[in-house]
Amino acid sequence: GMSVKTAAFMNNQDALIAKSAMLKMEEENVMNYAKKNGLELDDDAKDYFIMASYNGGPGSMQKMMDEYSKSKDKKGFIERGETKYKGIHVNVNRRMKMRKQINDLLVKNSTPKK
Repeated sequence: GMSVKTAAFMNNQDALIAKSAMLKMEEENVMNYAKKNGLELDDDAKDYFIMASYNGGPGSMQKMMDEYSKSKDKKGFIERGETKYKGIHVNVNRRMKMRKQINDLLVKNSTPKK
């Protein structure tokens, strides 16, 4: 029964521009935190933490990245969700799987036919 004021956009393009700006801000948060802590992130880790920051906020992303930095198996940390922030991981993992499927389709469809 609460009244909530939400953002309204004039068109879909404006909404996508706003979302893009938000994701760019999260990317900067992730890369700055990684650099500050001496972490090298591959593309999967970078995307994982950008989405974690978008979904759970920069504070949660930083705590997750701290866990990641202590992990001996970086790939496994992301793939198996070896974080205390399981809710964020579930949402991010779903998007990581969609990202992989889309990339696979793009590669498959861009391969020249003989």
